[in-house]
Amino acid sequence: MEAFILIVSVGLQFTAAVGALRLARFTGRSPAWTALAAAIGLMGVRRAITLGRLLTGDPTSPVDLAAETVALLISILVVIAVAFLGPLIKRLQRAEEILQMNEQLRQEADRRAQAQQALEQQQRTLGRLLQASDHERRLIGYDIHDGLAQQLAGAMMHLQAYEVQRHTAPEQADRAYGAAVDLVQQAHAEARRLISGVRPPALDVSGLQAALAGLIDDLGPPKGPHIELHADVQCGRLPAVLENAVYRVAQEALANACRHSGTDRVAVTLTQQDGTLRLEVRDWGTGFDPESVPDDRFGLEGIRQRAQLLGGELTVDSAPGKGSTVSVTLPIIHRALDLGVN
Repeated sequence: MEAFILIVSVGLQFTAAVGALRLARFTGRSPAWTALAAAIGLMGVRRAITLGRLLTGDPTSPVDLAAETVALLISILVVIAVAFLGPLIKRLQRAEEILQMNEQLRQEADRRAQAQQALEQQQRTLGRLLQASDHERRLIGYDIHDGLAQQLAGAMMHLQAYEVQRHTAPEQADRAYGAAVDLVQQAHAEARRLISGVRPPALDVSGLQAALAGLIDDLGPPKGPHIELHADVQCGRLPAVLENAVYRVAQEALANACRHSGTDRVAVTLTQQDGTLRLEVRDWGTGFDPESVPDDRFGLEGIRQRAQLLGGELTVDSAPGKGSTVSVTLPIIHRALDLGVN
């Protein structure tokens, strides 16, 4: 009887040890299940040693039937526990996998929502920039219609009068010719002003610093505040699109400072450092809250978009009563760029 109990107990304990090892592999070689399998295996080895002594008739190791019966019951319970724990652990791991999948789906949904919001923001920004571009084109159209076109039309009328009167009324013809010349000169000056507003010739001929100096001369005294230019660059000429972008940023930032800040002093700083070009426009005027800029004010948004288009960024440091500093940092790219920045 004792031998039968020991044989069954040894078999059950080794079976439980094997089951615990399978659970250890299933749970990623968990140290807890590995230790449990080792403990159950050692219990089986102990039972096997006792069985060997019983079968060899060793009188020094008597077998306690009651203790071995309890050990057998323990072995049965261990096997049952291992058998039931396996499916339970699988269900728990499946539940954990489902939770992880749900978390991944939630994160993906959040990323999609953020991407959708970013797309909608870009669409709104593009719409505002298109409105601003249309507004600029309308202003240029008005300037051409009310200025340049009228001056050229007047010159043509005077030239036609000259053609008619040069033989019959020489004095009146001379006055008509002189008036035509004056109007052509005015039209020429107006055309140069319009061209400078879009892209100054100095930008193509002399470079960015000279164009900025010309812009400052146009906006400074007596029409506006005192404007200082500080430039420390060694990069020479840059790609035309980059020079034009920096010029237009400075033009917009200076226009805002002269128009809205009420300052009597503005400082423009252009520096080069570690492969980047930094333009800073600072005033000591009324300042503003950058978070409360109305949507119909396209200036800062236009500057931001120009900077982002060329891989740079815009920084605005301002507060009511503390002046404003608008800074744009752009990477210096020494190659031809084909970007539609106007």
